[in-house]
Amino acid sequence: MTLCYNSYRRSVGGAAMFSRALTLVEFLIVIVVVGIIMTIVVTLSQRQWKFVYPKALRCKSNLKTLYMACYDYAFDHGSFPWAGEGAQYWQHWALLVKWNDNGRKISPEKFVCPEFLNKRPAHRDEETGEWELGPDNVSYAYAKEVCSEKSRGYLAADMDVKIGEQGQGHRGFIIILACDGTLTVHKLGKGENWESVCGKWLTRR
Repeated sequence: MTLCYNSYRRSVGGAAMFSRALTLVEFLIVIVVVGIIMTIVVTLSQRQWKFVYPKALRCKSNLKTLYMACYDYAFDHGSFPWAGEGAQYWQHWALLVKWNDNGRKISPEKFVCPEFLNKRPAHRDEETGEWELGPDNVSYAYAKEVCSEKSRGYLAADMDVKIGEQGQGHRGFIIILACDGTLTVHKLGKGENWESVCGKWLTRR
């Protein structure tokens, strides 16, 4: 009888230990699977931003540089560059260039967002070192009306946004420069586009 009882205890104890071992193995499997999924997600995320994020940083740097130039311009004129009612976006920027020693103190690359492949920086004249902006050399929209650093609203932004395979600029988000110098990365929500976000404030004609 005692022999049978001891055998029963060993068999029950062994089953319990085997059951606990299975639970531990399952737990380890879950951890491994979760780790693999996280690795895949992080890898895909890094791959997605490998090209987007540096370009976004360069775009923000461009707009910040342009804002400082506009701020200096406003110190002398009381407002940001304004080429007049009905002027196109690039004509306002061109006014800034002419005032800023005709571009000698600001790089022409600053007027082109890295995402706009069909826009090229203006070329300098080899003899004079001067250059002028045109519609092919600017990818940033400009304010619709005269404003200063104390104005509300936007001063500039990416001229367009890429949705799906349509459009130019950053994919799905717009970098916006407010009149007070604040930079915002606006991620487009459902039903939003460039016009609905920036059209009230900016012109890209």
